[in-house]
Amino acid sequence: MLVEMVLDTACAPAPQTKNWLTALIPHFTERAQTIPELTEMTTWLFCEGAPEVNPEAQALLDDAAQSKLQLFSEFMAEAPEDKAEFDPAFKAWMTDNGLKMKDIGLPLRAALTGTKTAPSILDIVVTLGRDEVQKRIQDICK
Repeated sequence: MLVEMVLDTACAPAPQTKNWLTALIPHFTERAQTIPELTEMTTWLFCEGAPEVNPEAQALLDDAAQSKLQLFSEFMAEAPEDKAEFDPAFKAWMTDNGLKMKDIGLPLRAALTGTKTAPSILDIVVTLGRDEVQKRIQDICK
């Protein structure tokens, strides 16, 4: 049943899924009460490119949010990949662009995970990596 739930996603499997799961599973196991809940929370990690976006998350992806996501994608092209270096660079980028975490974090989470709830957006961005983050943003902002 678990395998069927995981494989029944609307996206192509990503070769990096095992690495992504390994890095993020501690964040999910703190929240999930059952295996089906854990499966539901992690299905976006099985996608290469943007996962299917649920209706609540889709509401966060209006034109203004997509413009901010494209700015973020440009930042990602040169952003440090190490979490310790990424965090201050991201905060400086937000300040330089007059943004607060709520302005970019919610739409970014929706674009990268297809949901409104997930682990820390910084953990998600660093774990997925530059190329995958930019690919998912590009897919969402078409």
